[in-house]
Amino acid sequence: MKRAAHLLLALALLPTVAAGAAGELLAPGRGWHVVRPGDTLEGITAFYLGSPARWRENWALNPGVRDPNLLRPGERLQVLIEPERSRPAAQLSRRAREVDARQLPRDWTSAVLGDLLVSRDGVRTGERSSAELAFTDGSRVWMSERSLVFLRPAPGAAARAAARREVEIVTGRADVELAAPPTAGAEVELVMGGARASLRAPAGESAQSRTRREEERAAVMVYRGEGQIAAAGTRVALTAGTGSVVAAGGPPAPAESLLPAPRSLAPAAGEARGREALLFAWEGWRERADTRSSCAPIRRAESWSSGTRTCPRRRSGRRRSCRWASSSGASHRPRRAASTASRARRPPSPCSRSSRRGT
Repeated sequence: MKRAAHLLLALALLPTVAAGAAGELLAPGRGWHVVRPGDTLEGITAFYLGSPARWRENWALNPGVRDPNLLRPGERLQVLIEPERSRPAAQLSRRAREVDARQLPRDWTSAVLGDLLVSRDGVRTGERSSAELAFTDGSRVWMSERSLVFLRPAPGAAARAAARREVEIVTGRADVELAAPPTAGAEVELVMGGARASLRAPAGESAQSRTRREEERAAVMVYRGEGQIAAAGTRVALTAGTGSVVAAGGPPAPAESLLPAPRSLAPAAGEARGREALLFAWEGWRERADTRSSCAPIRRAESWSSGTRTCPRRRSGRRRSCRWASSSGASHRPRRAASTASRARRPPSPCSRSSRRGT
């Protein structure tokens, strides 16, 4: 009986040990660096801490390293990192579902929290997956599903600017947040094929944007701060609350105002509610069919009670084109309703009339 209990205890501890070995449970101020040709422990320490003086601390974190001057390319090392002293780098701070990282000279492997990425490294997300990169200057890049992003070296004088980064968006969507220090502004360059966009935050302030790249076009939306987009010899300035679209091989379209974000109706700010009577209500904007510049307010509400979902009634009348804005200000169009034949083949929705009859 005791042997069985010991075996069960050992099996229960296996997932925790594996997670720690993979880097999921790193202590704050540490990360996983992949050794590149020519790396030494002193050089790695100077890169992330600003000085090689503490190289022995990094050596103690990696008992498998026999010679600090003879590191194997592709080897993963746990290292200390101080963002305020580090050279330009990014760390995987959040991940959900299928996320891969390419840390040269390694090929694509499953990413783990704490992975450190430098110039020419990349991250990609799969279906219904997401990831967040935290840069050493305080800026962040959030990637949605089916996205591919690379870190690029900033050319020329930009490479010497500590508060300027360059990110290449190959496909998918990336949300960028900048936090400029009190003494200097911050800027990030976003490369999307033949188009280049930038986002800037004044000293002591923040900036936020959303970028999406597809096969035939790229789009940039600025929520805070200011930016610009350039392609085919044309440059368009973007202020807060504006965006632009670039067709493949063409110039950017003139800046357009973004739809306003939805206004929260319930719960009120600071209000506490139990899960048995949780209600979310908001007022969004529905685009009128006759003009793109005029929007009509529309209200929606969703509630959950004892595991069931209460659905709002549909409005009567002709169907109109709608765009809903997220809490950050981004807007999107809902999917069009399926045909009658396709709806008949699908199981009833929790909000359909047939499902409500049985409840």
